[in-house]
Amino acid sequence: MPTRDHTVAEQSKNYRYSTNHQVVIDADTRLVVLVGRPVPGNRNDCKAWDESGAKAAVGATTTIADGGYPGPGLVCHTVAARERS
Repeated sequence: MPTRDHTVAEQSKNYRYSTNHQVVIDADTRLVVLVGRPVPGNRNDCKAWDESGAKAAVGATTTIADGGYPGPGLVCHTVAARERS
């Protein structure tokens, strides 16, 4: 997300200043459950998950994430080879 506040934002590959936001949504109700603290946009998604406080807030709850989160104990959706074609 483009950010003018450079105390939080960091310059990324495209020379823009951005922040990374972690948002947790309930799968049943589709309501926002949690929004973590913004972290600099040049952070890896896994690192942002931890540093934003979202990981601590979710605790042991089963959490589904996209493929940018390998390793931190989240369930990641993968697309089978036949689904991609």
